[in-house]
Amino acid sequence: MTKKKAHNTRMRFAFAVLALLTSLDAYAAPVIHGIRPGYAFRFGPSHVTITGSGFAEPVQVFVGDVPAVVREVTPTSLRITIVPSVDGAPRAHGEEAALRIVMPGVGAATMARAVTFVDSTEGAENYVLYLVPFTTEIIPGANGSRWTGELTFYNGGVFDSEIAGSFSDPDRLSPPGPLYIDLHPGQTMKPDLFASGVSAGAFVQVPKPLDETTMISLRVRDLSRNAASWGTDIPIVAEEDTAQQVTLIDIPTDPQYRAMLRIYHWSGLDTLPSRVTIYSPDHPEPVATFDVTSTAPGGFWEPVEGDLPFYPSYAQIDLLTPAVRAAGPTIRVEVDNKGSNVSPPLPSLWAFVSVTNNDTQQVTIMTPR
Repeated sequence: MTKKKAHNTRMRFAFAVLALLTSLDAYAAPVIHGIRPGYAFRFGPSHVTITGSGFAEPVQVFVGDVPAVVREVTPTSLRITIVPSVDGAPRAHGEEAALRIVMPGVGAATMARAVTFVDSTEGAENYVLYLVPFTTEIIPGANGSRWTGELTFYNGGVFDSEIAGSFSDPDRLSPPGPLYIDLHPGQTMKPDLFASGVSAGAFVQVPKPLDETTMISLRVRDLSRNAASWGTDIPIVAEEDTAQQVTLIDIPTDPQYRAMLRIYHWSGLDTLPSRVTIYSPDHPEPVATFDVTSTAPGGFWEPVEGDLPFYPSYAQIDLLTPAVRAAGPTIRVEVDNKGSNVSPPLPSLWAFVSVTNNDTQQVTIMTPR
């Protein structure tokens, strides 16, 4: 072998060793630093984040002996969903399980007693967020009417459902955060919500695993006319139903009606702007435009990651001014977050109009299409 060939052979060997060392470093054994939150629903599923180092695909994660669903992999974090046990039996309350990460051909890591199974778990991502547009306090209305909202839950599943919300508690004068109520299988409950200002509404949270089996309804009734009407159903709105703009059509302007526009923002900010534009079906130009600021009652919730919100930012407008009534028999109402020129976009909103007959006090709800 010539000196040149020997030199080339040594260089190729050195490059191969360097590539091997680099490869081994890139696929170092995984290390677990922590898990957040360290709790999971005992009936699953729950979404958690594992922090550490050396994570790469392919990777398997086990909670106890049960495989978890891996949703996202980065070198320093794993987002997983903890699922119910394979045989479908619920975990025991307070049961602890080890967390084990396996990277085939690379290595494994284990954290003992990493997850505790409980009836409810922390973190907003484990709940479906619903808006209850009215609280259950008694609200005086026009012509001697007295309005109340009757909130009803029903658990049609086989597991207890711990629902979070601003529920009444005689031992608490002011709510520091959402409370939880136990809703047992087959149980119907009519809980009271904390007063949040005149008809401003409140949020409730249903555990994601039980969302399909937990039913919620809200009926608004005029207590001064109980015998005449059972009331009106008000939509319970999920966060996924919100938008940057909502449109409400065919709002009657006849003098026998009054119409109240109610605007809700999914945000912990104390004040948020909106623009309300009113159109007549016969004219392309707006009949009227209002700039409105919604307010979060009491500022009870600061937007901290993982927190469960308490109340929405809220505003209301009496729509039927003399100019609007003169525009035609019906109007179209559009509500947006101050127009498309705002950057970044403001939080999502929802709105509806309650149309009340002055003679009968019958309420009709106009919702976005």
